[in-house]
Amino acid sequence: MSSIIPIIKAEVKKSKILFDAYNKEIFDKLMQGFEGKTISISIKKFRNKRTLNQNSYYWGVVLKLIEEYTGDDKLSLSMAFREMFLKREIVKSINRKFIIIRGTSKLDTEEFSEYIEKIKYFVLQEYQIKIPEAKEVNLDYDFSIEEEDMVLLYDQSFFN
Repeated sequence: MSSIIPIIKAEVKKSKILFDAYNKEIFDKLMQGFEGKTISISIKKFRNKRTLNQNSYYWGVVLKLIEEYTGDDKLSLSMAFREMFLKREIVKSINRKFIIIRGTSKLDTEEFSEYIEKIKYFVLQEYQIKIPEAKEVNLDYDFSIEEEDMVLLYDQSFFN
C-alpha cells in the first residue's frame, strides 16, 4: 500500500531544523502516526518550481522569436529543444523499455534557467538569433501556453 508523503519545508540554522507554524503543524501530525516506531527521514535542498515569468519568457519571447525566424511552430520547437537538452530516463513497462524525456513543468527555477540558456546559446550559434534577456522585455502579459506534459515515448527496440 502506498501513501502520499507530504513535502515539509524547513530552514536549517546552526544545525537546528526550524519550521514555520504551518509546516510544524504538518510535521507534528505526521509524527503522531509513527509514535514508538523507527522511521527514516530524507533531507534535500528545497527548490522552487519554474515561475510564471520564466514560462512567459520561454513561450512569449524565446520560442516566439525562434518561431518567427525558422517558421517552425512554438510547440514543435519546444518538443525539439526538450529532445536536445532535457534529461532522459529509461522506464520498463508492459515488457518493453521506453525512453521518457522530462517535461519543462517538472523543472525548478534553476534548471529551467539553464535549459533556456542552452536554447539561447544554440540558436545564437546555429542561426545568429540573439534572444533578449528576460529583464529586457515586459513580461506583464501572460504569454504562456499550457504545456501538457507531452511525454515523448520511444520503444527501445526502435533504436536497435
